[in-house]
Amino acid sequence: MAKAKFRKLHKNICVAYARLIRGDDTLCRQISSTEEAAERGAGYIYFGARGGQSFPPGSALFLIEHGLVEPVNDGLFAGSSQTFRPIAREAFDAFKENYEAPANA
Repeated sequence: MAKAKFRKLHKNICVAYARLIRGDDTLCRQISSTEEAAERGAGYIYFGARGGQSFPPGSALFLIEHGLVEPVNDGLFAGSSQTFRPIAREAFDAFKENYEAPANA
């Protein structure tokens, strides 16, 4: 019988989400040609709207790609949002529980 595998939501993801919720902040992204943006940020740099504090590109991408932040739809073209609001805490907790649920090998 295969042993159940457990995966843990990375602490950086939880910290990035908490930073948005606690600060009532939005996640912003800006096109950039820097090495970091190209290698880890899908061509973007990420920062908080309040104060402009940078976000790690890997964490920001995870939040966006997994629907943990919702687009504000403020981009020049449809579907190209530049800012994202965090989802409700209850929805994040449900995602985390589901993400960390044991999966059979």
